[in-house]
Amino acid sequence: MRFNKKISAIAALLVMCAVLFSAPVFAMEFAELKGLALSGDAGAQNDLGLAYIEDDDVPTNYYEGVSWLRKAADQGLALAQHNLGLLYYDGGQGVPRDKCEAAKWIGMAAEQGLAEAQYNLAVMYFEGEGVEQSYANAMKWYHRSAAKNYANAQYNLGVIYQDGNGVPQDYKASLKWYHRAAKQGLSEAQYNLGLMYVNGLGVPEKSEGLNYAEGVSWLKKAAAQGDFDAIDVLEELGENCVPYEKCKK
Repeated sequence: MRFNKKISAIAALLVMCAVLFSAPVFAMEFAELKGLALSGDAGAQNDLGLAYIEDDDVPTNYYEGVSWLRKAADQGLALAQHNLGLLYYDGGQGVPRDKCEAAKWIGMAAEQGLAEAQYNLAVMYFEGEGVEQSYANAMKWYHRSAAKNYANAQYNLGVIYQDGNGVPQDYKASLKWYHRAAKQGLSEAQYNLGLMYVNGLGVPEKSEGLNYAEGVSWLKKAAAQGDFDAIDVLEELGENCVPYEKCKK
């Protein structure tokens, strides 16, 4: 039996409030953005900070970027708090690597209900990064993020319940969370869900053939996204799905 894919790590993506620039109007829009930031607009401060850090059309200035992110974060903007936390988590872009500081800022954003922050805080509690390791706190934040339909949180809950890592093993709960993430197109969830159906783990009472067909269907969805583990399993099962483009039909 193939092993399921494992738990996902921190989703370390900086989050913009909006798409910033198109080339023909770059100068005007950047000037307008900076003016809004100087006037105290927290959303503009967040976007300006990220522009200095990662936008190709803006000269990179990590320290200026961090300064604007901190202004927005200090005003209570959850996006900026989360972004600042991610910078501290990785380090090297105007701040030192400091997972305790990362947990502080990500935690502030999570308390405000930002699903990505709730997910990342759950990962940190699960792994004991920047906070005291706590499965109970990890599950609390995973469930809050998953309730907002955040696919990575739903997927990780599936893995945790399938493995029984910090919670009683529960295949039915695992199947439920994989299914929710898989329906959103997350290939890892589609792969794990497919394996559960093929191997009869926590699946509804169906005939063996129906469960097998359901499993193959989900494996093909993962393979259609280029998931090589799914492609390998389908080949082992004798399903004609290689090369993976055939799975898209």
